[in-house]
Amino acid sequence: YLSKAKKMGFKTKLHADELSSSGGGRLAVELGATSADHLISADNETLELLAKSDTVCTLLPGTSFFLNEDFARGRELIDRGAIVALASDFNPGSCNIYNPFLIIFLAVSRCGLSVEEAINAYTVNSAYALRLESRKGRVEQGYDADLLLLKVKDYSEIVYNFSRDLVKGVIKSGKKVR
Repeated sequence: YLSKAKKMGFKTKLHADELSSSGGGRLAVELGATSADHLISADNETLELLAKSDTVCTLLPGTSFFLNEDFARGRELIDRGAIVALASDFNPGSCNIYNPFLIIFLAVSRCGLSVEEAINAYTVNSAYALRLESRKGRVEQGYDADLLLLKVKDYSEIVYNFSRDLVKGVIKSGKKVR
């Protein structure tokens, strides 16, 4: 059905290699999927295939934290040249975390990303994983101007103060909404 969906013009995203190395990451590359999500149990061969592809590796460290499981090898994916995104996987069964700052903290502390890489993964690369990169994920002319105004002096504070309410304001499509 995934091949048929692709032929019909649908973009595919695969829940891949979360609890075991099931071949989901390889299938995502084979299909040219927009993303392979989780990748906790992806083997070395799969990581290399993903790194050589345009498939975004979306890490969901909140799920690993909530389920007390291993974390995806984010540092290794980046070092191999993969496109890495971050997301919360917020749901009632395996991750009740919707705090983006906690997800960024987990990516830094448990997946090996730098603060800059984690912010990039949560913004630019996540827009790319959704195929919205032409208008979302950047502060740049021509983009939608969806911004969080934060109560920090330096962006690295979001990792150290992830449990605090850091949001000073919200701008959506160029209009202040909070």
